[in-house]
Amino acid sequence: MTPVTFTTPPFDSDIDEAWAQVSVGLLTVISEDAPPSKSSPS
Repeated sequence: MTPVTFTTPPFDSDIDEAWAQVSVGLLTVISEDAPPSKSSPS
């Protein structure tokens, strides 16, 4: 994934939700940096 800079309008809840999922996904990948194992979250 390439980090891209968007503007997120406050009225666009779709973008907001997408950003939330992306942030969580990136944080999970970065913090785990391992094969999918949700048994031990950081």
